[in-house]
Amino acid sequence: MDAISIYDRFPSEGAAIDALIESRYGGPHPHCHHCGENNVERINDRKFRCRSCQKKFSVFTNTIFYRTKVDIRKWFYALIKISYNG
Repeated sequence: MDAISIYDRFPSEGAAIDALIESRYGGPHPHCHHCGENNVERINDRKFRCRSCQKKFSVFTNTIFYRTKVDIRKWFYALIKISYNG
C-alpha cells in the first residue's frame, strides 16, 4: 500500500481516526479511559469528553500515537512501510 492508497481510503484525518476507533473499541464509540463508561461526546477529531465523569481523553491514549501532532495517515503509511520492509 502506498501513500496515495492511504489517502484514497482515508480522505481526511477524521476518517482515519474513525477507523482507529472502530478497530480499537469494536464500534463507532470509544469508552472513557478514566471511568470506563460509554457515555462520551466528541469534542473534535482526536478528543472526547466523558458525560459521566466529565474528564477529557484522546483516542490515542495508551497508544504509540499519544500526543502526536502528525496526521494519523502519515503514521499509518510509516507503519505499513516498516511492516513490509522490516
